[in-house]
Amino acid sequence: IATSMDPALLRERKKFAKQMAASTESALAAAKQAKAAAAAAAASAASSSAASQNQQQRHQPSFFHQPHQQQQQHHHPQVQGVRFNALSRIIRHMKSRHIEGQRHPLALEEILEETKQEDLPQSVKIWLGQEALPQNPKLIMQQDGARRAYIFKPIYDFRSGRNGAKDLLKLLKQFDEGYGKGAVLKEDIEESLGNADEAIKILGHRVTVLTRTSDKKVSYFYNDPSLQLPVDEEFKKLWRSCTVQSIDEQQMQQYLSGQGISAADAEKPLGFTPASRSGRRGARAGKKANKAVKLKDNEHVTHMLEDFGDK
Repeated sequence: IATSMDPALLRERKKFAKQMAASTESALAAAKQAKAAAAAAAASAASSSAASQNQQQRHQPSFFHQPHQQQQQHHHPQVQGVRFNALSRIIRHMKSRHIEGQRHPLALEEILEETKQEDLPQSVKIWLGQEALPQNPKLIMQQDGARRAYIFKPIYDFRSGRNGAKDLLKLLKQFDEGYGKGAVLKEDIEESLGNADEAIKILGHRVTVLTRTSDKKVSYFYNDPSLQLPVDEEFKKLWRSCTVQSIDEQQMQQYLSGQGISAADAEKPLGFTPASRSGRRGARAGKKANKAVKLKDNEHVTHMLEDFGDK
C-alpha cells in the first residue's frame, strides 16, 4: 500500500542530513589541522636541538665529539699496542729522571718531547692526558690551574747522593725496630735511589746483605751495633775448625736426626694444631697438657726448673 509522507517532514529530514554532513566535514578538517601543527612543532624542536648541539660542539675541544668509527678504533689491538708502548716509554723516562735527581714536574707535551713521541696519534695523546697518566700509580699529578704536570712516584722517597744513603739507613732502622719487617729489597731501593750498591758501600758495616734462596733476590738488613756480643777467641777457633763443606743439607739433617735433634726447615712455614674444644678429644688433650714434660736434650738443667702447674 503506497502512502505519501508529509512534505514538511521531508524538508526537516533533508535539513537534518545537511547539518550532519557539515559537522562531520568540519571535524575532519580540524583533526587535519591539529596533526599538521604537531608535525610542524616536532620539526622545529628537532632543528633547534641540532643547532644547539652544533653550537656546543664548536665551543668544546675536538676530543668531545669524535666520530663513532674513531671511538671504535680505540679498542683495536693495534691501537692498544701503541698506547702500551707510549705509556711504557713515559714511565721508564720519568723513573730515569727521578734517579738522576731531576725532580721537577713535566707536562704531557714536555714528556712527549723528551721521549720523542710528538708524532703520536691525537687519540693516544688524549688518552694519556685524561686517563693513563692521571690514574697511573707510578706517577704523581700536580695541577696548577689548567696545567697538569707529573713526577715519578718511587716506592721510597730518598734524596739523591749521600743524603740518599742516610735516608736508606733511617728506613732500615725503621724496618728493624719500628715496623718489624726486617729487610728491604734491593730492587725497591734501586727504583727509589738508583745505585743501591754505592749507598750500601757508604753505609759499610751498618748494613747486612743477604740473598734469599727462594728467588735469589738481594735484601738489606740493619746491622744493629747493640747486638754485637763479644765472643771468646777459643770458641771462634773451635767454630771455624768445624768444616761442613763436603756435607750437604740432607746429610746434616740425617746426622742431627741420629742424635735425636730435629732440624727446622727454613723454607717451610711452621704450622700448629688447634686444640679441640669439645668431646673426649678435649679431655685427652687436657690430660696430655697436664702431664709432666720429660727433658730429652737438656737434662743437665733439670735442677734449675720449677713446676708452676698448681699455681
